[in-house]
Amino acid sequence: MFEFRKLKLILLLSTTLFIFACRDEETGIDPAGDPDYGSGDDNSVSAPVITDFSLPDGNLTDSGTVTISITDDDTATAWMITESENAPEAASSDWLSTKPSTHTISSFGAYNLYAWAKNSGGTVGSGKGPVSAEYINGPEAGNIIITEIMANPNILDDSEGEWFEIFNTSGETFNLKGCIFNDAGTDSFTISADFEISPAYFATLARSAEPGFTADYIFQNFSLTNSVDEITLTSLNGVVIDTVSYTGSTEGVSTKLQLCRKAVFYSSYSISTISRPSVSAATRIVSPSVQILLLFSPCIS
Repeated sequence: MFEFRKLKLILLLSTTLFIFACRDEETGIDPAGDPDYGSGDDNSVSAPVITDFSLPDGNLTDSGTVTISITDDDTATAWMITESENAPEAASSDWLSTKPSTHTISSFGAYNLYAWAKNSGGTVGSGKGPVSAEYINGPEAGNIIITEIMANPNILDDSEGEWFEIFNTSGETFNLKGCIFNDAGTDSFTISADFEISPAYFATLARSAEPGFTADYIFQNFSLTNSVDEITLTSLNGVVIDTVSYTGSTEGVSTKLQLCRKAVFYSSYSISTISRPSVSAATRIVSPSVQILLLFSPCIS
């Protein structure tokens, strides 16, 4: 009888241990209630993982929209981009059912972006980031014009004395960061740092730090010929802001442009009288050492 009771006790203990050791194969949750126990094959249990998050077209935008790229482990069913490191709520209405390829920033400034994913069971992954992005107020066609060019200095070598001048025709302050200047050949340079120009303000860009004055910006890998050349300013998104061509130069004399006659440069002039192209950038062909009357079509005030 004692041996029989001992056998029953052993069988009871074995059965109990077997029950606690087993897990529910359908849910992946063991009877002890650990939701992380199991193979993780079910999307409703395993948190999705984002393996890569980047901005393939660069982190600078003048439109507010940046191109994004997200790579995940294919368990995600919804995605979200945030400007906060805090994980979004699973019940948020901001989740997207399609993996996004762009993100829009609402106001000017620098931001850290984070990518998130959740699965069909509402489990939110740990997220990926930060990836930096910057939204700047870049110019549109005609907002910035090229007003003076020194292509052929005589006191200094070309490598030290070449420069050109630009003018903000608008009532806004623009940041030229990311804008590109190129000539008629293969020379070009990109504004690599913040370079703001205020309304009705002139700024100079020079080939050296000592062109005879203090320039607002020093450029490299860009030179101007003494015969036929041009300067073109292009925005971040490829829009031509302004283009100026010249057909010759006189040594030591800059080529100058002048705004419309009613915008003669008195110290008290109003920004509202500055003329500018109404649709597209102006293309102008000028002669050296001559004050050119700059006529836009139409000349507006």
